[in-house]
Amino acid sequence: MSPVSPHNAAVRHHMKTLVSEAFEDPTIAQIRRGAENFGRIAQPKHGAPLGSIPVSADGVTGEWFMPADADTTKRILYFHGGGWFLNSVDTHRRLIAEIARVARRPVLAIDYRLAPEHAFPKGLEDCATALAWLFDNGPNGPEAARDVAVVGDSSGGNLTAAVTLHALTNGRRAPDRIALICPVTDPRQPPRRPEPKGLDDPAMANEVVVFTLTHYTPNDPSGDNPLIAPLSAAPDLLRRFPPTLIQVGSDEFLRDQCVEFAAALWNEDVPVHLSVWPKMPHVWHHFIDELPRARQAIREIVEFLDTSV
Repeated sequence: MSPVSPHNAAVRHHMKTLVSEAFEDPTIAQIRRGAENFGRIAQPKHGAPLGSIPVSADGVTGEWFMPADADTTKRILYFHGGGWFLNSVDTHRRLIAEIARVARRPVLAIDYRLAPEHAFPKGLEDCATALAWLFDNGPNGPEAARDVAVVGDSSGGNLTAAVTLHALTNGRRAPDRIALICPVTDPRQPPRRPEPKGLDDPAMANEVVVFTLTHYTPNDPSGDNPLIAPLSAAPDLLRRFPPTLIQVGSDEFLRDQCVEFAAALWNEDVPVHLSVWPKMPHVWHHFIDELPRARQAIREIVEFLDTSV
């Protein structure tokens, strides 16, 4: 087994410390405080900050990240991760801005309602509302979109797949393509889903998934609903998915379910690209200064969004 780089080791130590400290006193408030620093080891070293514009997407609070040279008819909707009960646009600000800058597209990032104060399906409903709004509204006001992509990380990746299923089951327009960054595709509790072998994941484990799912779906912690576990969706829905990119680290907890979800889409002839990154930790994309592969992964997302199928 090849060793991780010193920068990778520093990132892993940072993540492990935050998770360990948060779960010493696993209250929602304590975990939320720790999560605010998940993607921040040091002050940013590169790149001028990209400003944002507050917006209400049909009642859902969000922000437009708008590069100066953006094509406003080609848009990205971003759902942040955090176990459905953590984080915000602010915790993901640098990552979202970098995606907007590299893609040269406006990105709408939303603060969907969080569990447990707003349990399933409230957050998903906000995501669906924002998606429907985005097709007809850009950063400069009402304007039809030529292309809409949805990108999300971790539980935001789960919401990206779920909002696609929601659109398909309700006769609404689905995204033109989606990119899932280390997504939760099957959070159903163990022993339904055994822990993958060969892991070295400082951020995720069975107990973390159980904790988050219990707060996200207090009335149905089994997670059997396809809008909670997209991997359980019926084949006739999966075959209608848009082109999909799935990125995941080779030794992170969510690896196997990402592979299974890619296979489920492949089996239905959906154009899907599974990208497994050696030794990368959960949502390494945050660590733009520490990990060169963070920028490489963002470029892969942008290239996927710009590729014709």
